[in-house]
Amino acid sequence: MSYRFATPSQVFFNLAGTAPIPGGAWSFFELGTTTPKATYSDIDLTTPNSNPVLLDSSARLNTEVWLDGDYTAELQDADDVVIWNGDITSGNPAGLEIPTLAPGFLTNDGSNLSWQDIELFPDPTGSPGYMVIVNGAGDGYTLQAQPTPPEIPEPEVVVTTTSLRVGTSDDETKGLLQCGSGSASASGTKSTSAAIVYATPFATTPTVVVTPTGGPFATGNGAGGYYVDTSVTSQSTTGFTVTFNSNHGEDNSDGNLSSAVTFNYIAYGTVEVPA
Repeated sequence: MSYRFATPSQVFFNLAGTAPIPGGAWSFFELGTTTPKATYSDIDLTTPNSNPVLLDSSARLNTEVWLDGDYTAELQDADDVVIWNGDITSGNPAGLEIPTLAPGFLTNDGSNLSWQDIELFPDPTGSPGYMVIVNGAGDGYTLQAQPTPPEIPEPEVVVTTTSLRVGTSDDETKGLLQCGSGSASASGTKSTSAAIVYATPFATTPTVVVTPTGGPFATGNGAGGYYVDTSVTSQSTTGFTVTFNSNHGEDNSDGNLSSAVTFNYIAYGTVEVPA
């Protein structure tokens, strides 16, 4: 990056600083050497000056002086007496001068300035709704159609007073819960049983829970009440048998079931429902 050496209006004086030095000259060299280095009369560094650059009759530079980088410079009067000799630098550390203009944006690597290409997205013409995706090599972009959202199956729920069937429209296997109540007769002995047939057969043998309701179902000599133990047997996809027993170790008639055993049940399994 170019920078100005001095303003054209500046007047240069002798070593004592008491009088101008018309006819003097500035000489410019590569930094730290006696090898001449060009200066320029324009900021774009296109027109070189003579070297040395002469001072006019007013001891001013006879042209604008623009520098490029670092120099060693020397000022002499018309009699070749050296007034000043020293180094002139741009003030920018090495690598921080703005490089020649180029397409892109100016960046740096921590030490040097450089122009970086601008990564442009691909032309979106004719691709409405497409997404920008980094390509497989990781060095560019492509336009890609957005994936079609998956079709979410419709939920399917069927509710009655004694059943609940749940599932989705794309799966023939549904969850089925059936519930109901029943009654096992008063047998006059310590056990009784009842069979239940499901309103809708299951696809596989379900899980069954039976809960007696009411009670007690028998009395003893001390007028104490007897409740029953419950066992579910003969399970299948179409129904089950439940047995109730009040035998608590007595070898007499105490605990004989003198009233019916009422119960509720819940069965849960699966059922196949063709589409």
